[in-house]
Amino acid sequence: MKNFNWGIIGPGQIADDFAEDLKLVEKTNHQVTAVISYKIEKAERFAELKSAPQYFDSIHEFVKHGNVDAVYISTPHPMHHKETLICLKNSIPVLCEKPMAMNYEQVKEMTETAAKNNTFLMEGMWIRFLPSIKKVLELIEKGEIGDVKQIESSMSFVAPRDKEGRFFNPDRGGGSLLDLGIYPLYLAQLLLGHPKKIQASAELSKEKIDHECVVVSTYKDGKKAISNSSLMRELPNTAVIQGTLGTITISKQWNEKPPEIQLEYHDGKTEVHELSWEGRGFQYEISEVEECIQNGEIMSPKMSHGMSQELAATMDEVRRQCGILYPFD
Repeated sequence: MKNFNWGIIGPGQIADDFAEDLKLVEKTNHQVTAVISYKIEKAERFAELKSAPQYFDSIHEFVKHGNVDAVYISTPHPMHHKETLICLKNSIPVLCEKPMAMNYEQVKEMTETAAKNNTFLMEGMWIRFLPSIKKVLELIEKGEIGDVKQIESSMSFVAPRDKEGRFFNPDRGGGSLLDLGIYPLYLAQLLLGHPKKIQASAELSKEKIDHECVVVSTYKDGKKAISNSSLMRELPNTAVIQGTLGTITISKQWNEKPPEIQLEYHDGKTEVHELSWEGRGFQYEISEVEECIQNGEIMSPKMSHGMSQELAATMDEVRRQCGILYPFD
């Protein structure tokens, strides 16, 4: 079995889940061989846990000596732009956690750098590759609910009020929109395309980051998407896709590992599609990255650079309307 070597930048909880799911990829032996943290003891500890032979506290040393097939970036949002550019300029393929960057201009520079250096880059929108979303796309393509007319989806998490944490810290890209709201906005983009109009409102902290955010997007032919996010209270955390013939409901937590998809037709008939897979589900995204790199591609056709740019542009407009500000804007 051939090996595929990963570098991890930002060895936190999500990186731990990612590293565990490497074991679930079929046909290829995916493994962590280099770890980067700006605290060397954290890098060393993660490397020891994952049996990685190398660890660094400098990304510049990593790009010289890491010797990896790709890097997974899971640092706080404001760091994605700089770290991605360094890797791409050294011809290291990048899977960068969502949001890819803080704004459209940063995302545009990242994708242009990938093209200039002929090096793969993909935003880590892992839900695109989960069996749940795959099933939803199959049902819609088969015409099970007719023409999609409206999407209502929400994502929430009652975040701890920790001054050292990232959720309410503007210096670390805090707020519900970038962390949670990006999922409903992406689902709307995936199924309905680019909106004609966006109307957004938010509850802001004194630092001008959003505790809660709601976005109403309208599309051609009167189609609509209502996207909610909150760090203060529990929302339904479901995704409801309404069509001319019926409704698809992805159960809670729709963006994680929902137990089922419910299909309800207008004539009263119902179907339940049960869902189950091993791990968190990063293995599907990992397989996509490997396949694209092996094929010499610089982007995934399923999560293209254009999709990431459009998603960033949408969030920029939401931030503009709501007055969501960050120190580095």
